[in-house]
Amino acid sequence: MWATSLLTGLSLIIVFCLENSPVLFL
Repeated sequence: MWATSLLTGLSLIIVFCLENSPVLFL
């Protein structure tokens, strides 16, 4: 079940980065 937690954490980090630094992902 650790994989699910890891994927959730990565998703939150990605969303956080996208919301704060969208230019880096263009």
